[in-house]
Amino acid sequence: MSTAFARLAHRGELAIDDPRTAATQFAFLVVGEPLDTAMFRGAGRRRRRSELDALAEAGVEVFLAAYGRKRETKRPRGPGNANR
Repeated sequence: MSTAFARLAHRGELAIDDPRTAATQFAFLVVGEPLDTAMFRGAGRRRRRSELDALAEAGVEVFLAAYGRKRETKRPRGPGNANR
């Protein structure tokens, strides 16, 4: 994953300085809670696919909030701006 994240950063799709750390964080954001539950609380009931999908999507959202390409904001028009 770190190689893929490095490529995405190089293309400007992600704002990442350390792809290896970002890959580790991504993995735990996506699978951390189910892994924690399985390891420390026992297998118990099986999760539905929709629950796992929701956890993964939430992890992706957090990852992109931290590392996603920052959207350019339009500069307001006014004195000092060339775009009038």
